[in-house]
Amino acid sequence: MKHRFPGIYLFGGILLAAVLAPADTPVLDIDFTAAEGFSDGVVLDGTQGMSTQPTWFAGDAAGTGYAATTSAYSRARNFAGFTLGVDHSVVIETTLRLDDADGIFSDADNFKIGFAEQLVHPGQSTPSIGSTIHTYGDGGYWIGGGDPDSRIGVAAADRGDWIRFVQVITRSSVSNTFTGWVAASNLTDGVDLGIAAANWTESTADGSWGGTMRPSFRSLANAKATALEIDHWVVYTTTNAPPTPPVPTTNAVVVSIDLVHQLYIGGVSAFKRDRVVNWHDIGSYSDYSASEAAMMIDTNKARFGRSVGGLEWIRNQVQTQDPLRPGYINTNSLASWCLARKDGLVNDWPWRKLGYQPLVYTDHTSIHPDDYKAGIFNPTNHEAAAEWATTVWKNYWTDPKRPRYYEPVNEPFVNIPSQQNVVDFHAAVIDRMHQQVPGVKVGGPCMAWPVFSLNDYGHWNDRMGRFIDQVGDRTDFISWHIYSTFYDDGDPEPHSVGANADWQLDLVENYARNETGRDIPIVISEFGGGFKSGTSWWNAYSEERDWYVLKSVMGKTMTLFERPDRVEMAIPFIVGKAAWYPGYETNAYPWVTFRKVGGVWVQTHLPKFFAFWSRVEGDRFPVESSDPDIQVHAFATNNIVNLCLNNIDTFVPAELDLAALLEPGMSVQSATVTRLYWDGSAPVLDVDLPMGAWSNLALAAEEAAVVRLVLNQPPSRDRKLYQKSQYGDQTILAYTGTPRSFTVLADMHCGPILKASLKVGVTRSFGSGVAPLVVFNGTPLPQATDWPGGTQEGVPGGAGGRDQFDGTIRMAVPPQLVQATNTVDVSFASAGGFVSTVILDLSSELPFDPGARIGTGDTTFVMDWDSSPSLHYLVSKATNLTVGIWTEAALLPGTGGPVAFTNEAVEPSAFFKLDALIP
Repeated sequence: MKHRFPGIYLFGGILLAAVLAPADTPVLDIDFTAAEGFSDGVVLDGTQGMSTQPTWFAGDAAGTGYAATTSAYSRARNFAGFTLGVDHSVVIETTLRLDDADGIFSDADNFKIGFAEQLVHPGQSTPSIGSTIHTYGDGGYWIGGGDPDSRIGVAAADRGDWIRFVQVITRSSVSNTFTGWVAASNLTDGVDLGIAAANWTESTADGSWGGTMRPSFRSLANAKATALEIDHWVVYTTTNAPPTPPVPTTNAVVVSIDLVHQLYIGGVSAFKRDRVVNWHDIGSYSDYSASEAAMMIDTNKARFGRSVGGLEWIRNQVQTQDPLRPGYINTNSLASWCLARKDGLVNDWPWRKLGYQPLVYTDHTSIHPDDYKAGIFNPTNHEAAAEWATTVWKNYWTDPKRPRYYEPVNEPFVNIPSQQNVVDFHAAVIDRMHQQVPGVKVGGPCMAWPVFSLNDYGHWNDRMGRFIDQVGDRTDFISWHIYSTFYDDGDPEPHSVGANADWQLDLVENYARNETGRDIPIVISEFGGGFKSGTSWWNAYSEERDWYVLKSVMGKTMTLFERPDRVEMAIPFIVGKAAWYPGYETNAYPWVTFRKVGGVWVQTHLPKFFAFWSRVEGDRFPVESSDPDIQVHAFATNNIVNLCLNNIDTFVPAELDLAALLEPGMSVQSATVTRLYWDGSAPVLDVDLPMGAWSNLALAAEEAAVVRLVLNQPPSRDRKLYQKSQYGDQTILAYTGTPRSFTVLADMHCGPILKASLKVGVTRSFGSGVAPLVVFNGTPLPQATDWPGGTQEGVPGGAGGRDQFDGTIRMAVPPQLVQATNTVDVSFASAGGFVSTVILDLSSELPFDPGARIGTGDTTFVMDWDSSPSLHYLVSKATNLTVGIWTEAALLPGTGGPVAFTNEAVEPSAFFKLDALIP
């Protein structure tokens, strides 16, 4: 996620080309020429204040002087010292190039340029603050920090070019912390290479960094004797305000749509609106006018999603205990009360057109034995609570209108002291509900605050891991909440968007598969943007606050749409009117759809999320972005293609080059675009703007868009692409300095692999380098340099920043490397942190619908398909899809023509699926 900026670099009045402003203080300006006292081929030591080891010598090329070394672990330091006050900056400008006599380069951190505090970091620790030059085996390299967000790359073809590299390093008021920017330009080609934010930390004895600093550079692990040649070295300090970045230009991104292959992810291709585009509301009759309800349900196509508190209200109505069992409800009284009101609320809601109650029901601690409330019935143990729940669920609804999902407690780990108590409670309720009300899916733990890596993953072990270990064999789903929380610290980035959300989902999926052997469905019962109570964001409504919710919801929605086979239900935290919130008539709850202004209900901007998605539909087709910060999906219905785009970069706009792989005879006839963006004062939704050349689109920072293409003919859907995740055999391995090895078993029965990618879950401290070094079946993969969502660090000293990077980093794998059993070795440049998951995504082309599930009832049926002579076809049968146990019904060789399977009426109810096998 490198931030690119154009032209010449200006920082607070400092021109980054050695032109000093009045507030600047020169430290040194050396170009290593004979006029300055340097002699070609002679050691630099003693000239122009240089203190160097003998491997550093002066060179000359066509009258250009330079300092050079090919050695390892050798330093060059200048005695021209400087000091830095808080918020003062040092600018270090270095003109350099790389060369290697034998053309062989190492893949390593080879050089460092910066400064050290003389009394604390002398000798081999010089420099201790500054940027690294990391070379790759092909001669390309990057300059900057350990985090890819602070790096600038130089291509292998340009390694011999002169590069001007500038570091602007500002001393922070936070001890041992420096912030700033790095920038570079190719002087040989006259091309700007970009600019990136950076930060540095290094401890001193007193944490002050107030002593004398010495500029320096060093050769590190230079195993291949690569030559660093420094032509010009300029250092000066400034007392101007801390440097700020110039206005960014757009980032060039290629987005490619494949309209030849219909895409199935784990067997699911269709756009599933009611899996993600849901309203955290139950649509109570008294809450909305007919026009308000029509706007949300009919126009915006929002789906009712979740109720919190309804069961608690029922608990307060019936207080009769069983006289023979203290602490247990009198089930006859409770059942009678429920039967007398059966489906009453649903029948009162004329705009409920979905035919069932809100999809997810949950409550606060409610019936949990720890939630003691004086004067009302309190179950005294888990079995008593489970009995109460099953009595209500059996008697309060008829089957067609009964909610689909039940989370027994909302965010229990926050509200109940004992983590084991939470799990035991869920186990009792799940078991009893399965026996008494088998049509309802029961799960949990409805976890808030999923900072799984906290305390070296102790947080995971105590909560989500404990739940999966003890209840994962029988829970119907796993649920938790994903929020980006904003504080009053000026940090605008939603840090749980992108790689962090992927990391959460990957860990739950992988761990659950390894521990239970099951692919447990996922329910994200709340997600979006959050605010801490007591902050200015919480205390007062603003249109900007609405935007922070919208951008957070949108980024996570795009991530969740990547897992249609695993995420059964997800609910953006966008609520109705929240008239229960104290003071709602003057200060609305931060997530409302309608707020009261002068006694009148008016819309907030949050319904624009639902309006944005209201016309998206169809089957999924493959689409890729060259920049992981541009999230993409594509769906087509008839001859209409909906290309869904979202830029999660908070700062940098993008210029998209849209390309499409079309079937013969297919063309784009017209295009429009719908945009959702922040215009500087309010969120804006523009619908169906005409596009001229559809192949180009400018996308602002944090803007979402749907490009609607009208084709001259619909895609044929004759070719299918099937994508499925294959999970590593271990999770959450500490990295101590030696490679961690994972085994990934790949399903090779789905036809030839056309595409493969590896996802590695990473937990690393900031500044230590988060991109892993991966060897796949003995072949090193190119190290990742970018991933969605950035560094996750937050503003320096801010309350909302994270302690470390937690994210999934993806890298391409050549398909020919994939085997039935794969070995993945993961390492880093230094010890520390964890590898949480290793997951292999494979895509294969199939000649049939891999999502077919055929229910038979009690009749005979025949299914047939066009076969390939190079494949065999496995027909499998299951009688319970929830359990997910499939048995072989037939194995049929492909003929190159039609193949059929006939099932006789021997099962009262059965499901069948079809898989292709390589013989």
